[in-house]
Amino acid sequence: MISIAALTARLRTPSSDIQLFPAGVFRARDGRPAGIEGWRMDTPSAHDLIALATQRQTPFVIDYEHQTLYAETSGNPAPAAGWFERLEWREGDGLYAVDVEWTARATAMIEGDEYRYLSPVFKYDKSGTVTELLMVAVTNNPAIDGIADVAAARSAQRTSGEVDRLVSKGLADGRLQPGLESWARDLGNKRLAALRSFLDGAQSANSLPALRARGSTAYPEIDGLTHEELAVCRAMGTDPDEFLRAKKKQAPNAAFSALHSSAAPTSAQLNNEELAVCRAMGYTPDEFLRAKTQ
Repeated sequence: MISIAALTARLRTPSSDIQLFPAGVFRARDGRPAGIEGWRMDTPSAHDLIALATQRQTPFVIDYEHQTLYAETSGNPAPAAGWFERLEWREGDGLYAVDVEWTARATAMIEGDEYRYLSPVFKYDKSGTVTELLMVAVTNNPAIDGIADVAAARSAQRTSGEVDRLVSKGLADGRLQPGLESWARDLGNKRLAALRSFLDGAQSANSLPALRARGSTAYPEIDGLTHEELAVCRAMGTDPDEFLRAKKKQAPNAAFSALHSSAAPTSAQLNNEELAVCRAMGYTPDEFLRAKTQ
């Protein structure tokens, strides 16, 4: 299990190099973490964090008082105090953020002793080993309560919302049976990617193979297809979803309107569904009749 925590360290000057974690085992001033010896930063874990940092597309943010964590719920802005991209391990000393770019406002506030502490937010495993750096803040509270809960709650809230969306869509299109809803929600809350994979591979109850398996000749209403186009699907044995995708790729057929407005004598030999096929596919009744009788 991965937990999220915030550590607070003394910030003395707005330096371009700032220590985020000391080497070895360490604890917060308020006694965290509970139940284990402490958090741990060593050479292997530092190299893992450095590798993750190089894969990021955006720099790490340093904000004020962890406002980024609260921005979604508070609606307040979360201005940056600084930015950095690189991490550096200094053997026997700790992990540093290097080439930090402080804003002019943050520089003035730190130099004026308006902010005195630095608080990185990070993930760690059950042994206490730091596994990922999330963000950093300048703060005046050396033992911030609730940061871990806020971060974890935000993550859980996003996951729950995505699970609701996936399950609702799966129930609506028949890829998920009502009896499996509870199972699907539990799976999504634990392994969101697994739920996505399951639904991606599930067959819609309204797909042509599923309809045929149930012996049904009825087609559901599908946005973007007319009744005539659904008749085409029935006549040609085409999945309505496939027909709709093909329709979107093709430009409107000019022959459709011409054919729709004129009926050749041969049309009397075709039923309404076959005439709908002609109109939708751009065939003349004669062409369709010749193909039908061959």
